[in-house]
Amino acid sequence: MKLELGNFYVKDIFFGDNTSYSNGIQTINKEEALKVVMEDEHITEAELHIVKPGDRVRLVPVKEAIEPRVRVGGGPLFPGVTGDLMQAGNGRTHAL
Repeated sequence: MKLELGNFYVKDIFFGDNTSYSNGIQTINKEEALKVVMEDEHITEAELHIVKPGDRVRLVPVKEAIEPRVRVGGGPLFPGVTGDLMQAGNGRTHAL
């Protein structure tokens, strides 16, 4: 059993027409991301803003954060939670 973790470091982030990652730049399609957020029946309203270090904004404390990850080559990211219960810890996973 071998788990490979591929880390993708984000140097900057923007809203754009497509969701993509290239050379440290993360681009997010805002409408696409909001559609995924609104799939949760408990969320009735949502907005997305990009905040960067040095911006003059006030943020409320983050109570829960999940590192964005995707399995490469199939299988659930979190077996038993996002898919069938199975042995974890093998294959390749990419993380931002």
